[in-house]
Amino acid sequence: GVIEYTLENAVEGVELRAECEAEWVTNLTVSETITFAVAKNEVEEPRATKVVVAYGELSFEVAVNQAAAEPAPVPDPVLTLTSEATLSFEADGGEGVIEYTLENAVEGVELRAECEAEWITNIVVGDAITFDVVANETIESRQTMIVVAYNSLSFEVVVKQKAKKVGLDGPSYGEEDVEW
Repeated sequence: GVIEYTLENAVEGVELRAECEAEWVTNLTVSETITFAVAKNEVEEPRATKVVVAYGELSFEVAVNQAAAEPAPVPDPVLTLTSEATLSFEADGGEGVIEYTLENAVEGVELRAECEAEWITNIVVGDAITFDVVANETIESRQTMIVVAYNSLSFEVVVKQKAKKVGLDGPSYGEEDVEW
């Protein structure tokens, strides 16, 4: 900063002085003008101080105002599937787990996991997403998708399930026979 001044009728032995109490105003130098340096404002609040210029009993003040620092840019959220994109189950079903990472979460926004298939139940979103696969009572294999979404970010996990096996002795599930 630069403060310009005019001094008339100078008195011998009296010096012009400039002072500032703020730590962020430095290198205060008095010559033909008064110059000073202002440190970068690192906080998101404006700040103000004053430079007091004195000559004997005479003085004046100059306000020094500095704008707030620009807020740091908020990084965009990042949603990443960290487990397999296709999960396969035997005909007797079981519990599935979808693992993911969510970076730079936004306050008030929730992760959602949805599936339209009735044979996928009890979807629970937590540190991982868990769900139940109901036993397949048909002789057809089946497939569906679980969609995981966070704001405009999403990924899909394919869930495949084998068909119920039908043998000469009646239906069976996977490798184990079921007694009727």
